[in-house]
Amino acid sequence: MELKVIKPHLLTQFKSDRELIQAIDKLSANFTHSRVNINEYLNDEKLVSAYTAFFLLTNFQKLEEVFKLANIDLDNFKDYEFFDIGSGPGTFSLALLALNATLDITLIEKSNLMREQAKKLISNIYPSADIKYYNSDFKYPIKKKKRFGLFGHSSNEMGIETTLKYIETLDLDFILFIEPGTKDYFHEALKIRSKLLESYDILYPCLTKLSCPLNPDKDWCHQYLKVSHSVDVERISQMAKKDRRNFPILVHVFSKESLTKELSEGHGRIIRVFKPTKFSLEWQVCMEENKLIDLQIMTRAFSKKEIKELQSIKSGELIKFKIVKSLEENKFRGELI
Repeated sequence: MELKVIKPHLLTQFKSDRELIQAIDKLSANFTHSRVNINEYLNDEKLVSAYTAFFLLTNFQKLEEVFKLANIDLDNFKDYEFFDIGSGPGTFSLALLALNATLDITLIEKSNLMREQAKKLISNIYPSADIKYYNSDFKYPIKKKKRFGLFGHSSNEMGIETTLKYIETLDLDFILFIEPGTKDYFHEALKIRSKLLESYDILYPCLTKLSCPLNPDKDWCHQYLKVSHSVDVERISQMAKKDRRNFPILVHVFSKESLTKELSEGHGRIIRVFKPTKFSLEWQVCMEENKLIDLQIMTRAFSKKEIKELQSIKSGELIKFKIVKSLEENKFRGELI
């Protein structure tokens, strides 16, 4: 998605890039230094427009990459209702429409200005799309088909209780969380996970429903995405002095029915990528039993091209391997299969 595509449909038209950057800087200050006032921008048309021009465009690419990472095939959900919960200006709804413009999507957003901005964007960019808009009063149509719920950087702001209330009220069949990959939110995510596992299966990132082996006081499970943007979005990112290509995120996927094949033995989810040695790649891996191990993969058998490809593997990806040697407590040498 390019800036020039959405620019005519912003609630406020910026006179210059400089004016836009000043608004982005004000937003960022609220997000990082003045979080007590974090929601004030929702009542400011200019700041909502700045948020849309920058954060919508730089988050837009995440959805397709998350689908790849979590092995979500959108074709499996063509007959579902989609609910973009805490949608903001419609970031992930627009991303969904870019993948399939025929989807049945409902946006839920408490901010009047954000809903107004989402309507203006979507009605102009996808005028024939089947879109509905609601505030957050928990009064929605009777369920007629299965429902896909998406929390895109919204659960962390609304909190555990409200998140679970949306899931229960909407009677969601499939739930995707795309949230900040922070230690603080991981605490919240584990509590949500524990509650949802009473009636859902977890499809990503965990390989089983067993308890998470990480100590949330010391560590947290998160993933990394690397995305690319259009030239005009890259230019605004550079002017704002913000890296919006590399993202630590937390992705969780839950389903009332399993939509993935059963894994055979020897699979593991990469939780952390350690600095490689001259002769090996070093990863922390979560196994099928939700057990953590440190895994060493020797590189001598690989070509330079293959080593480069292996070095591009990020946390969150699934690998298949066999253990060939125990090196020390909880550390093993393995071979990829």
